[in-house]
Amino acid sequence: MKDLEIKSKKSIEIYNKINEILDDGDKQKIAEILGITPTSFSYQLRTLKKGKGISTITLEVIGEYKKYNFFSF
Repeated sequence: MKDLEIKSKKSIEIYNKINEILDDGDKQKIAEILGITPTSFSYQLRTLKKGKGISTITLEVIGEYKKYNFFSF
């Protein structure tokens, strides 16, 4: 159970960081780059907020677009 809590906490941290670095117009652009609808991108963010993770491809695209590395440890 503790692993699930840690993963959920990490998901919330990533969600908060995404919201911190993205402006409103950025979300539309990210969806375009990913080839998905803005609704699909919003769904990914809602899923992440619930602690269920997000596609690593999405994190890579956001990172490249905003010059932020989500994969540094």
